[in-house]
Amino acid sequence: MRPSQEGKPPRLAVMMALFWSATYVLFTVRAALLPVPPFDPLSSKRLLAISVGTLICGAALAALRRSARQAWLPRIGLAVLISAGGAALLLLVRSGFDDIVGADDDTLADEGRWLLMWLGYFFAWLALDAAAVSRALRGTGDPLALAAPPLPAGEQALWVHRNQQLVRLPFDAIERIEAEGNYARVHSADGSGLLRASLAQLDSQLAPAGFVRLHRSAICRRDRIAAVRRKRSGALIVVLQDGTELPVGRTIGQQLLDEARRRPSA
Repeated sequence: MRPSQEGKPPRLAVMMALFWSATYVLFTVRAALLPVPPFDPLSSKRLLAISVGTLICGAALAALRRSARQAWLPRIGLAVLISAGGAALLLLVRSGFDDIVGADDDTLADEGRWLLMWLGYFFAWLALDAAAVSRALRGTGDPLALAAPPLPAGEQALWVHRNQQLVRLPFDAIERIEAEGNYARVHSADGSGLLRASLAQLDSQLAPAGFVRLHRSAICRRDRIAAVRRKRSGALIVVLQDGTELPVGRTIGQQLLDEARRRPSA
C-alpha cells in the first residue's frame, strides 16, 4: 500500500475496506476448498465474523497510528493486547451465532483454526499499515523526515519542524520542551514544533542558557517557573507562568524548593 503524494498514509477507512475484502475472499476460497458441503459464498456467520474482525482491525490501526512516533516495543505490545481481546470477541461472536441459529457444524478445533488464520491476516495488515505510515513519515512531504541544519558555534536557537517548514526558535523564545516518542516538542509563546533530538542532548546545549532539566520528559526555562508544589500523592510538580504543570524529579524538585526558600520574600 503506497502512501499518497502528500506523504500521508492510506486513509483508515480505505485500509478497513481492503481488509474486509481480502479476508472475505480468502475465507470464502478456503470454505470452497473444504471437503464439507454445502458451500455458501454468502454465509451469514462468515460475513458477521469478517465484519466484526474488520472493526477490530480498524481499532488496532487507529491506536497504532496514534502511537506512530513511539518506540516499537510498546507498539507491538499494544497490537498483541488488541489481538488477544479481538480473538476472544470473535470466538464469542461465532459461537454465539451457532447458538442462536442452532448450528453445531464447527467444533472448537475448527473455530481455533479459523481464529489462527484471521490473526495471521490481522498481523499482516497491521505490518502493512505500519510500513505505509513509517514510509509517509520519512517521505519528502513530511517535515519530520528533514534533518535540522547543524547548529553553528554560538548559535542561540533551535530549528524545529512546524507547519511543513523549518522554523528558527531563539533560546529566549522557548518556554519548555517535552519528550514525544523519539522527538522533542519545543514550546514557545506562538506555538510548538518538533525536533528530532533527545532531551539529554538538548539539556547539555540549553543548560548554559538558563534552562533546567526537570524530569526525564521535560525541560523548561528557570525564569518561567512560577511555583513548585507537592501533589496529594507526594510527587512534586512545577507550575509555569502560563499555568502549565510539569513533572519534576525528586532531586531537582528539592533543589528548586531550597532555592525558593533562600530567596528573600518580596
